[in-house]
Amino acid sequence: MKRMVFICGFAAALLLLAGCADEAGRFRIDGTFYGDVEGKTVYLTRAGVDPESRWQPEVLDSTVISNGRFSFSGSVEEPTLLIIKYFPDERRAAADDRGVIMHPVVPLLIDGGNIQVEAAVDSLPSDFLFYAYGNYDYRHARTAGSQLNSHYQEYQQEYSRLKDLASDISDRFNQRYYYEKDATIDYIVTELDKLDAAKADERAYLSGFITRNRDNAAGLMSLSETLDLFSKDEIESLVETLSPKMKDTPLGKAVIERASVIANTAKGSQFADVTLIDPSDGHHQLSEYLGKGNYTLLEFWASWCGPCRSSIPHLKEVYSLYHPSGFDIVSVSMDDKLDAWKKAVDEERMPWTQLGCEDGFGEVARIYNFNGIPYCVLIGPDGEVVETNCRDARLDRQLVNLYGNKF
Repeated sequence: MKRMVFICGFAAALLLLAGCADEAGRFRIDGTFYGDVEGKTVYLTRAGVDPESRWQPEVLDSTVISNGRFSFSGSVEEPTLLIIKYFPDERRAAADDRGVIMHPVVPLLIDGGNIQVEAAVDSLPSDFLFYAYGNYDYRHARTAGSQLNSHYQEYQQEYSRLKDLASDISDRFNQRYYYEKDATIDYIVTELDKLDAAKADERAYLSGFITRNRDNAAGLMSLSETLDLFSKDEIESLVETLSPKMKDTPLGKAVIERASVIANTAKGSQFADVTLIDPSDGHHQLSEYLGKGNYTLLEFWASWCGPCRSSIPHLKEVYSLYHPSGFDIVSVSMDDKLDAWKKAVDEERMPWTQLGCEDGFGEVARIYNFNGIPYCVLIGPDGEVVETNCRDARLDRQLVNLYGNKF
């Protein structure tokens, strides 16, 4: 009976809110959370299109839940991604000595109006998962009162469904490749081809959604949140798809600027030339090593990165197998302590070019658009980016396709 009351009450709210006229940019959010929520705090935060503002969104307001309810009001000058964040305890940091602290969230893309939110907090996706993976499953959060958010929710829900299908393939593959360690090269090629087909379905849906919503902010936001999936040509085509009106908005200009940055090192682009140092403190340009007629893996790592160090034996194996055929590697350290980097280079004895960034995890990471390592980019003979995030099994498949099976 309680479930029926909940659903009927929400349906009534839909009818009520549909008739509410909103002043330009003015909004009111009325929320109902279920669970052990009495006296707990919820924050209203605002996120932009850049990664930093997603990980640390601006706090606009906070309130305490009373009788399961809370509300926020204010105004936005343009369509804005607001994120309701629930705090089940007093911890406000993103992480502590126990690891990442995950807080339930509900994202809302709004341009004004009266919005209602209902959710059971124990079932809500967390801020960490939303920020890290870019998708949000709305099955456990009901919203009403914003047509713009309905478009955004439609995209997020279908993208989450398609991403789950790809994740199922990826999870099974990773189990065999990383844990059971019994993946043959034939299995690797076959399963990664399946995963790439699933990723192609994601891009096809997203391209269609962005095109259908070329004249509203949901199309803009979906493009911004999924840029990493597309090649340089695809990014440029999708930006061109946006309506002139949307391109001229502040949000549109921000998304287009971000798209331009990502396209610079996306698949199909020319590698970005940067200045790096060698272990003897000499300065070099990447162009000294890339685009010289052979395939080269540009590998970003650091001495303090456990997965990076554990990947080195495999890199040594593929280097010994395929370097005689022309394959090369250039490792770029993100260490901010150069002595630690040089010590690791001496310890690991990697027989390929070693370079480092003088500012650690700084400008080079921004230019190449990554926030985690190891991150590997395969560069073609003419300097074109062949594949991003090309490491371990993905590198194996590329080498087999390029040079034949030498494993």
